[in-house]
Amino acid sequence: MGKEKRVVDGKQQFTAEVFPAEINEIKSRRQKVLGQVHEKLDKATSPNTNLGLVGLAFSGGGIRSATFNLGVSQAMVKYGVFKYVDYLSTVSGGGFIGSCLSSVLNTPYTGPDFKNFPFHHEPGVEEPLAFRYLRNNSNYLAPGGMLDKLRIPALLIRGILINLLVFLPYIVLAVWITNLFYGNVFRQLAAGQVTMQWSQLIFLTPYAMLAFVLWVALFLLGQRLFRKKLLANYRYRNAYELSFAVGLLIILLAIAVDLVPSAFFAYIQEIHIENKSFWSLLSAAAGLVPYLFADKAAKNLSKWYGKFSLYLLGLLGPAIFLILYVEMANYMILSASPHATQINMGIYLATALLFLYVRWAMDVNATSVHSFYRDRLSKAFLFFVNQAGDQIIPNDAQSLTSLSGPNTRAPYHLLNVTLNLQGSDDPNLRGRDADFFIFSKHFSGGFRTGFCPTPDLEKVDPHLNLATAMAISGAAVAPNSGSTTIKPLVFILTLLNLRLGYWVPNPMVMAKSKKLFLKRVKTEYLLKELFSRVNEDSWFVNVTDGGHLENLGIYELLRRRCRLIIASDAEADVNLEFGGLSKLIRYARIDLAIEIDINLDEIRKGKNGLSQQHWTVGKIDYGHGQTGYLIYMKSSLTGNEEEYVKAYKARNPDFPHESTADQFFDEAQFEVYRALGYHIAKDVFKQKEVGEILRRFIEENERIDLVEALDVGRQNKPSPGFKAQVG
Repeated sequence: MGKEKRVVDGKQQFTAEVFPAEINEIKSRRQKVLGQVHEKLDKATSPNTNLGLVGLAFSGGGIRSATFNLGVSQAMVKYGVFKYVDYLSTVSGGGFIGSCLSSVLNTPYTGPDFKNFPFHHEPGVEEPLAFRYLRNNSNYLAPGGMLDKLRIPALLIRGILINLLVFLPYIVLAVWITNLFYGNVFRQLAAGQVTMQWSQLIFLTPYAMLAFVLWVALFLLGQRLFRKKLLANYRYRNAYELSFAVGLLIILLAIAVDLVPSAFFAYIQEIHIENKSFWSLLSAAAGLVPYLFADKAAKNLSKWYGKFSLYLLGLLGPAIFLILYVEMANYMILSASPHATQINMGIYLATALLFLYVRWAMDVNATSVHSFYRDRLSKAFLFFVNQAGDQIIPNDAQSLTSLSGPNTRAPYHLLNVTLNLQGSDDPNLRGRDADFFIFSKHFSGGFRTGFCPTPDLEKVDPHLNLATAMAISGAAVAPNSGSTTIKPLVFILTLLNLRLGYWVPNPMVMAKSKKLFLKRVKTEYLLKELFSRVNEDSWFVNVTDGGHLENLGIYELLRRRCRLIIASDAEADVNLEFGGLSKLIRYARIDLAIEIDINLDEIRKGKNGLSQQHWTVGKIDYGHGQTGYLIYMKSSLTGNEEEYVKAYKARNPDFPHESTADQFFDEAQFEVYRALGYHIAKDVFKQKEVGEILRRFIEENERIDLVEALDVGRQNKPSPGFKAQVG
């Protein structure tokens, strides 16, 4: 798919198709929940604060965020606020509980009111079955104990072996080329019949360098002959300059190709001539690693060493390939068997058949650990209860298209994921290497790829459903991970099959022809991941955790000009530095021309390690006289929490920001995070005055300055200092 085909106007499509479809769902829900639809909403044509839209955002943070936001949801239902939510925008772990809510509320006998909410929490009232089910499945990755825990490394090993089958033909090809050009010389060298210098292996590099020199000479001649055209036309000048970069790349590739047989030459020198152990040298080198790390810890080396270590670790992937190449070359080129030629021909034939079989049979999505992750998440979070409330019914096949079904009252769910674009040549990415992408009931996609109807996407990819979208949104471990990509580690992470992401049909291509898709992601997409060449121009696009770009889930609500956004931030932030919020404010200003003024001083940690407040209210300036408000709740401690929450904090100093890597919650851990989320949301919404203010603000669309009306922190004024920090 070439660049000339990248003709998509996602912004126009969003306004003309996506937003109207969402508004129709919201109007239907408001009629069922509130018994009324505001006339301005009824006449909506484009995003506008006059529509009075309300969005709820659940941040990323794995099971920590899911549990915390369960408590937030319970309190919002208890105090009558959840019913006002039009949009539920979730990221990563927030998507676990968000998808759970979308699933359990997708029945006519459940709803956002306290009586019909399947997770209601009330002193003196027995926990509902659905609530207990979530608590019992908080250890969702390994609920069955040791056997389940062993499945994780077993799946990783399976994936590594499958990946090696994909890459093996390329290694054998390198051995064949080495044998073709240098086989006889290497055999004589190993037998001690001839001597050889490194320079004799340099074959392609001189020719590449000579071609580059000739091109420079031609360039000088072209400058002389076509000087006026070059000066007048930027495209010609740019093409000339780009050609030098291409020439340099060709030289580097030639050097790389020449170095491959050089590695085998070094092996022969060490093993067969000087009788030194190649593997002992490797072992000695490997033995330096713990020494270096110990030295780092002892001497507290500077930050550059950490970066160097990443690059060192990143070299492990190519090193594995090089070792496989050397070992295969040793077996196939230096074999003493009288049948070596026949054996080699058999290997070449088997490899060719393997290449064809893998290319025909393999699906890159199926061989990743995504399916395991999806199944574990769906078992824990996707279900509904029967009307009597005494039976859990699995709902892992829930489609996106059938969300918000007839006579149901769940908010319109936006599942945020990251579109990876590390291989894109678009300068407008500004180093982010990613863009925004959503899954929802009616449309899926983003401004860069355009949107396609979700029903069409589900027909083309039968594996795509709510469970898949939830798992993608929480696919934190991936070689290419948006703006958080660690480039030195992309190769080794791909090789080790640490791939939770997903290749989804490109909405841009879907708009042209659905027949292009054969419902299988071929091996070239694994190579795209390996070399970080993922972009927006291929038939499939790579999507991962929404937190790889924006971890709060607020961005898409700003795009829809929500008048009120309620955000629950449970990302890992031990020092309360508000990294996710500051990034969101920057994105909003650059991408959407939206300003957010918010004072976080009373949430910041004091000298005693506690905050004065859990929450605050910010003002959103959409421009053109449109104003919105952000109720921002932060996972934090003020000292007035439940005693068992404070006791847990005493034993676990990082609480409530324990590592997201911990996805194995026990009962105590689940309860303290849920209780904290409930406590904070209760602190926001428990007062009757707050409920009345929000009712007037939402139902009557009354003009109220929520910063002043909710009186957050008694002295809540926009903080210019914070704006300067994130600007």
